[in-house]
Amino acid sequence: MPAYAAPTQKYGQPQIQAFLPPWLRQFQGKQPTPFAKGLESGIKDLADLFARPGGFSPNLSEAIAPRVAMEAEAIERNTSGSMAEAAGAAARSGTGSSGIAQAVQRALEASGSREKAASLRTAQMDSAQLRRQDLEKMLQTLQMLIETTMQGRKMLAKQKEFEHQLSQDRYGRIVGGISAIGGAFA
Repeated sequence: MPAYAAPTQKYGQPQIQAFLPPWLRQFQGKQPTPFAKGLESGIKDLADLFARPGGFSPNLSEAIAPRVAMEAEAIERNTSGSMAEAAGAAARSGTGSSGIAQAVQRALEASGSREKAASLRTAQMDSAQLRRQDLEKMLQTLQMLIETTMQGRKMLAKQKEFEHQLSQDRYGRIVGGISAIGGAFA
């Protein structure tokens, strides 16, 4: 029986991979394909999501990181500008060293910190949402791979069954022929 006819082979075997289009295969020669690397990473992320369903990814999505940086910079500029205005107003009024001026400075710093924290929380929520959408797409891809390879396995099983039937027919004809020859000599 040829090796290609084994429907129970592992997913990574060339005979099973042959049922997939080249861009979905696990290996290109001896090297893993970019798809295989991405699939492996996606499966790890999926396992992490199952382990920590409410947890955030340890890093922000690359799609969100630039927005977070821009928002943090804008908040920093606004806070610095507000603090400079408050310091200037306190100096003009002659209360620059008073407790009120220092309280205003601290309040502006705290406000800036709260805005940065709120911005980061929003970004983390957006990143987690993107992560879940990516994982949903990965699950759909896995389902497609399973269906495609199952169709291939069914084809291999039918081929194996057909080859078995052919060998049985040949065996029957050979045994029948030998019996006929033996009956002729009796």
